[in-house]
Amino acid sequence: MPASLVPRLDAIAILETDRAEVMELISRLPPRALTTRGLGGGDWSPKDLLGHLESWEEYALQSLDAWSREEKPPLQVAFETRSL
Repeated sequence: MPASLVPRLDAIAILETDRAEVMELISRLPPRALTTRGLGGGDWSPKDLLGHLESWEEYALQSLDAWSREEKPPLQVAFETRSL
């Protein structure tokens, strides 16, 4: 594993810490605001943003697994083969 690569358990700890911070912020919103689009000036609702973050967390963990096996991560393969 390259020296600059974060070990999987460390990456999981980072993701868990960041997720706890996001969930704390989300808990401040009234329930109906979770599905209200445009909060913060964009087109997405907080619920949409949470789904987006979760997807990228999964991609990050898949990448760490692939790199630990000295393979290309699935997302990179998909982009290279234009299967996304």
